[in-house]
Amino acid sequence: MPGLGIIGFAYPWLLLALATLPVIWWLVRLTPPAPRQINFPAMRLLLDLVQRQETPERTPWWLILLRLALAALVIVGLAGPVLNPVKLAAGSGPLLIVVDDGWAAASRWSERMAAIAPHVAAAEQAGRPVRLLTTAPQGDGPAAAPPLMPYSELKGRLASLEPRPWAIDRKAALAALERLPAGAVTETLWLADGLDEGNAAAFADKVTGFGPVTRLDLGPGTAAFALGTPVVKDSGLDLEVGRALADGPRRLSVIARNENGQVLGRSVLAIGADAKGAVATIELPPELRNQITRIDIAEENSAGAVRLLDGRWRRRVVGLAFEGGDEEVRPLVSEAFYLERALKPFADVRTAPLADLLKAPPSVIVLADVGQIPAAQRPALEEFITKGGLLLRFAGPRFAASADDLVPVHIRRGDRSLGGALSWTQPAPIAPFAPESPFAGLIPNPRCGSIARSWPSLRWNSTTAPGPGWPMARP
Repeated sequence: MPGLGIIGFAYPWLLLALATLPVIWWLVRLTPPAPRQINFPAMRLLLDLVQRQETPERTPWWLILLRLALAALVIVGLAGPVLNPVKLAAGSGPLLIVVDDGWAAASRWSERMAAIAPHVAAAEQAGRPVRLLTTAPQGDGPAAAPPLMPYSELKGRLASLEPRPWAIDRKAALAALERLPAGAVTETLWLADGLDEGNAAAFADKVTGFGPVTRLDLGPGTAAFALGTPVVKDSGLDLEVGRALADGPRRLSVIARNENGQVLGRSVLAIGADAKGAVATIELPPELRNQITRIDIAEENSAGAVRLLDGRWRRRVVGLAFEGGDEEVRPLVSEAFYLERALKPFADVRTAPLADLLKAPPSVIVLADVGQIPAAQRPALEEFITKGGLLLRFAGPRFAASADDLVPVHIRRGDRSLGGALSWTQPAPIAPFAPESPFAGLIPNPRCGSIARSWPSLRWNSTTAPGPGWPMARP
């Protein structure tokens, strides 16, 4: 781009209009200001009128200089002055413009497009052929080799280009470059997003083989951030915040929102200059934590800085009815002790008397060996079940002694005895299976009660059985 020192011009030929400044000066000098006209019918008064302002014969010199300066500024402005004009490598061969348009480039997309504009203008001024390649996948098929295009089409595509909400694929972009013929590219302009998806080194080697490479970066403090997978804790949520490059200290706000967009919690992170990320902790009670549907970084505007949460990150509240007794004195022999240890990794356990649990009903109420439910709590418990709540009961001595009807099946009262008519000294044989039975084709062994397949390929005997306890008989 031709210029004067640190100032360049996109259209330097317009500066030839500065040669017309003497003509403009001559025209302005010979053209005096318009005379002042006063229309008044009284001629007698007009003859006696003394003019207070006289029209000069020529334009004052300071007015001429001012007009010439304005004309010169208009000419220079039309020439398109550029401070510190971009200078590409010497050469006139085809220029390849590579744009990383994945999610990592979305946060500062307008700044990226502004950074590439002067380079495009310089290439257009030099009249160089140009190709455009974007690295984000556009479809299911393989990427085609970037064709040559006029600058009008290039500017239109850059203006309509938008970042994709998914990751870039430099491997597919590399395959597209492999389809270019020899000499198709002599210089590369790469607008990188700073993210290495695993193929950045191979892609860099490929474009370096074409010729000089100019990589455009926005500078420190512009690296992309992404949120990791949330981890549910007793006090809230923990999630890792990482960035593509450690490019200086940053301060971020991680915000948790519900389905209506209301802010439920916030965590402010101060990331050091050399740190690749940090862990954000959003402390919330279980009731509010289960309402979180979206977590995002306030300072970032990309798909990687947003996490959408569903039921997998919601820990239901389980109420464990606890009426006191020997559970406090001997916790290791208490049913509630083991139930709480079994449920705590998967749910938020609230241990309280049944009456207190029914005041703010949880998702599940667990009764450990409770016989008759107190009459005072029975209506509230039935209403809890009617509205969709789950009642989980465990049987024990107290339940067997005085069980109520709040169970899904009929329960026999009293202890169970395995003696009497149901006892035997010899194993009972298995009766033959009916043809319409799903077990048809299995032949019982009358000696030990086991069965064998009827088809020859699967006939086993006691010597070829899979292991102890699997004796099979030939049919």
